[in-house]
Amino acid sequence: SFDENLEFCCDALVEGLLLEDKALSQNLSLVDIQEGPESCPFFRILEMLRSAPGDEGPNRRLKISLLEVQWLDMQMILARELVQRTENDPAVAEKHQARWFELLLQMDELARKAVASSGSGGNGSTMWEAGDVDSVTKRDSRILSRLWLVQAQYGSNPPISRPPQEVARLAQEA
Repeated sequence: SFDENLEFCCDALVEGLLLEDKALSQNLSLVDIQEGPESCPFFRILEMLRSAPGDEGPNRRLKISLLEVQWLDMQMILARELVQRTENDPAVAEKHQARWFELLLQMDELARKAVASSGSGGNGSTMWEAGDVDSVTKRDSRILSRLWLVQAQYGSNPPISRPPQEVARLAQEA
């Protein structure tokens, strides 16, 4: 059954995202505007993965974090579309724009916390230097790279406004 294969589902979604987000079926991102983001199949799958019992090791946490970042990105796309659809009503458009900024901050915080909890602390070389090769190889460096890129992608823009040196460092880590 589907419940018995949730970890395979998680792995398949992560691999699809690491290839390219377009590798995932568009049906996963369908949203009923009237019902909101929670009507999205991707969200329902993510909720099942979050609540499923299983290995709570760093590898699984990184995978779930990547899927959560993707979910926030999908909501940002919806919020941007709603801004465009309501541009004739500035008050409503401003509400959707504020939601976009809120989602951006959540995405950045999630990526920062996931990288920090992975043990790399924003500097992937520290575990190698400490000789803890097993810790590095058990984690998926591709996911860490993507999470660093998330921080660098919007980092210099408001409301985050990271210094250019910090954005460059994050991009280099990726």
